[in-house]
Amino acid sequence: MYLLDLDVLSAVRFPKDHPELMTWFEGVKSAELHTSVLVMQALFAGVERHGRDNLADALKLRRWFQELASGFENRIHDVDLETALLAGKLASKDTGRSSLFMMTDYQLLATALRFQLILVSGRRIWSGVEDVRIISPFQE
Repeated sequence: MYLLDLDVLSAVRFPKDHPELMTWFEGVKSAELHTSVLVMQALFAGVERHGRDNLADALKLRRWFQELASGFENRIHDVDLETALLAGKLASKDTGRSSLFMMTDYQLLATALRFQLILVSGRRIWSGVEDVRIISPFQE
């Protein structure tokens, strides 16, 4: 089972630009795909920001977001107290991270760890993380 990061879900909107990602998706059942409420929050903020200048774009982006969200059904993980405490524990152990590694990143890691999910992300900030298995579906 997989936990999808923001960069992966954002790239889905542009399948022609990311054929390697689409190939990866073809080999995975949709029931195995999970994400975080934090990822959905960031996506929605992007939808709102990019759609505010053009009504047609706004409607298209909101429709895309609604379809994406409904496709996950009950596989969008909240950050409850147990996950938040696990994120705090991960953050407290990690003294060498750059400032790019924010608490939301630790919360994403904690979600993957707690629910035994493989984090799917192309972001390079994850190098050196040992507690969670991380894969990138993008060509390096």
